[in-house]
Amino acid sequence: NAHAAADLVEGCAHDLLERGELGQLAGLMRRLPPAQIAARFDLRVIMAYLQMYAGETGALMRSIQQIAAGSERPDPRQRYALALLRGGLALQRDDTDSVVALLPELQRAPSDADDFTHAGRSNILSWMFIHRGEYEQARKVLEEGALHGGAPRGILLGRCMSGMTHAAEGQVLLAERVFCDVLAEAEKQGPAYVGIACMAAALLGEALYELNNVDASLRLLEERIEVLERVSIPDTVLRALVVHSRCREGQDPR
Repeated sequence: NAHAAADLVEGCAHDLLERGELGQLAGLMRRLPPAQIAARFDLRVIMAYLQMYAGETGALMRSIQQIAAGSERPDPRQRYALALLRGGLALQRDDTDSVVALLPELQRAPSDADDFTHAGRSNILSWMFIHRGEYEQARKVLEEGALHGGAPRGILLGRCMSGMTHAAEGQVLLAERVFCDVLAEAEKQGPAYVGIACMAAALLGEALYELNNVDASLRLLEERIEVLERVSIPDTVLRALVVHSRCREGQDPR
């Protein structure tokens, strides 16, 4: 009974996504007939998020186009879900201008938006504000998102973003403590949080380098650099590679 199976997956998919159980969720989605996914807006959005977290930007872009084309009269919740996906794609492609273009729509969250939606909104907008040098505005957006509770993954990602604002303002010791805490918490959660752990490690490595703790920065990045390159967004990968290269250059050749 494919319809009943799709009902079951649809009923638990959002909860699994919030908890970061991406492997389990992907396995369930693979078991469904494609026609059942194609017929349900929420399942198509879930599939797009799985593509986003896997870094499959080409597939994500096609999914967004197909979802938009198949939604003739989207309700406010559906329109906002599409806006978040477009914002996530822009983040994956390090495309600040596209997030700026989405800003009016992203600022109008539906009144019944859930914690996952609020966390996604605050993280996308804060990333944009950080890249525009508007650090106070970035923290304000993150604080607003935190008021709604949010999914654990989104909360940790938001804490990383907050640490980035402190580092950019020269408060490197404060940023280091934030990144240390996030890395420790993400690593406790296991494979589902590897992306968050890699982001925190890259930012912590950068902070340690700025604090002239080159050896610690190098050790931290050396053991994670390959995984980090596979699972992180371009901005994080670039930060990690630059710091890793600088640490290697600063080593005693003897």
